[in-house]
Amino acid sequence: MEPDERSFSELVDELPDLVCRFAPDGTLRYVNKAYAQYFGRTQGSLIGTNFLELVPPDVVDDAKRDLEAIVELTPANPTRASEHRGGDAEHQQRWQHWVDKALFTPEGELIDLLAVGRDITERRALELQVQYHARHDSLTGLVNRRCTLEALEHAIGDAAAMGHRLGLLYIDLDDFKAVNDRFGHRAGDRLLADVARVLAKSVRLTDAAGRLGGDEFVVVCSPVQHRDELTEITERIVARLATMPRPIRASIGAVVFEPGETVDELLHRADEAMYAEKQRRRVRRPSA
Repeated sequence: MEPDERSFSELVDELPDLVCRFAPDGTLRYVNKAYAQYFGRTQGSLIGTNFLELVPPDVVDDAKRDLEAIVELTPANPTRASEHRGGDAEHQQRWQHWVDKALFTPEGELIDLLAVGRDITERRALELQVQYHARHDSLTGLVNRRCTLEALEHAIGDAAAMGHRLGLLYIDLDDFKAVNDRFGHRAGDRLLADVARVLAKSVRLTDAAGRLGGDEFVVVCSPVQHRDELTEITERIVARLATMPRPIRASIGAVVFEPGETVDELLHRADEAMYAEKQRRRVRRPSA
């Protein structure tokens, strides 16, 4: 090893990042200490092996596609950054960020590739957590109002494009304020979480339940072949709410999307149907 090479190797060995140099077919020609330690190997044992051997079997096809993209780098565009799943010394799946640089002869022939990587598993987990909380209601775990409206808008677009019918249930819990007043807000919060679990278990796999706010929920039912499907879902929800540890009644407005309606118009019509159902049930409720 030439003095300059030795100095470079000693410097790179002190880096915390994973550094390797490999042939276009993936054969490793150099790895630094951090790279070897990350994969639970020694530097010497890795030289001459293919880095694809370090990739978990279920993502090796993705790694092969990444390698194909890397060897397509050109002198005019010699670098590429990517984030993907990989493995570690315990063969656990991890997320890694890599920057690859292609090395060429003066004539433009690809010689080797140099890669610098780092583990970003914790960062990815944090990003996913932030994304989840941005889209879900923290109390019930259902999608929040913003994402519910987005889902409804997408469902309307799909219904119009594919020609199928779309249903919407607007759910308001009866006498929920009395629960808060009598038992406190913690009891009310627990009840809302229980209701959310009932909704999630009562709807079909193709449906989406969300919380608008307070004690108001909606279920986007798509597709529906006939209105009876909405009636079946409504009756299932009502029956399961009645068997909760703290039973509760709900007023549910069920409507079918009409071509040309906007999200606001459909929601307003479902809200009116819910209110009409609440009034009808109040009239029918026997006086004390």
